[in-house]
Amino acid sequence: MADLKLMCGTLKDVEEVMSRKDGSVESCIVMGRSKVLTSVGELTPVYDVEEESRRILQPISIYPDGSVKAVALQGVAKVSTPIGEFEAEMVSFHKNGGVRGIFPLNGKLSGFWAEEEEAKLAKSVVIDTPIGAIRAKVISLYFHPSGALRSVTLWPGEVIEIDTPLGPFGARVGVSFYENGALRSLEPAKPTGIATPIGGFTAFDPDPDGISGDSNSLVFDEEGGIRELSTLTEQVSVFEGDKKYTFTPALKESLCQESQMVVLPLKVTFTKGGVVLDGREFRLDEAKVKTEAFLGDIKPMALNLGRQESPALPLWKC
Repeated sequence: MADLKLMCGTLKDVEEVMSRKDGSVESCIVMGRSKVLTSVGELTPVYDVEEESRRILQPISIYPDGSVKAVALQGVAKVSTPIGEFEAEMVSFHKNGGVRGIFPLNGKLSGFWAEEEEAKLAKSVVIDTPIGAIRAKVISLYFHPSGALRSVTLWPGEVIEIDTPLGPFGARVGVSFYENGALRSLEPAKPTGIATPIGGFTAFDPDPDGISGDSNSLVFDEEGGIRELSTLTEQVSVFEGDKKYTFTPALKESLCQESQMVVLPLKVTFTKGGVVLDGREFRLDEAKVKTEAFLGDIKPMALNLGRQESPALPLWKC
């Protein structure tokens, strides 16, 4: 093992160095106690993983100029951000040196350490967002290069109440913001009625892809209009001349139980004067668009975070 000198400092007892084609260091694992200089002060990269929640050494990521891109910390550090100071076990940075993201906890889930155990360590924090202060347990906070808050990712089971262009909303998973502070997206906590230029929808995705507050199924434009939503309970028919196209949520066989089906949401995207369905845009001044119930016997409000009572057609993915 050897030391590695970089612009951010000297890394002690380095192993598994990954380099780019130009020879610059992309990442490495630090085995000795070291200090790296960042825009939030000196930080100690993780080098000892004796704790149950941290059985795997995580590499430190480096930009081509030798500055820190992302670093898992040996212990909890107080990190100053544009919206206040937070405790963090991992921090990432933009190329300009500003804080990109912070993770209050950074335990590695494994056979030794489950999500439930990690969640017990999570603390509620107060976050000053562009739409008001919220209190919640968070997985991460992300920031735009300018320092403006970009997203808040919530712990599973956390629900927050926020103000939206459509009024108060319960949100789970996370919320995101445009750089100017306007609300960009949220993940509805329950099926919620939404009025759109082509009719009413019940917006809800019981199993949103990923666990990031950056990407959610209900999306607004910067003026507060609906830009995108997901629905399990509506379908859209489009009439162009003598042609009819119908777009529905997808029915697929469950991977959990044979002879049962699951419903995958239909994504509807709105453009200026149009709507996009299954990757195809239809102009509202050229086509007739009709929204109607999909599988009318399913009651939208029977859904509860992806689960409903009917044994015949469960609406969740395993």
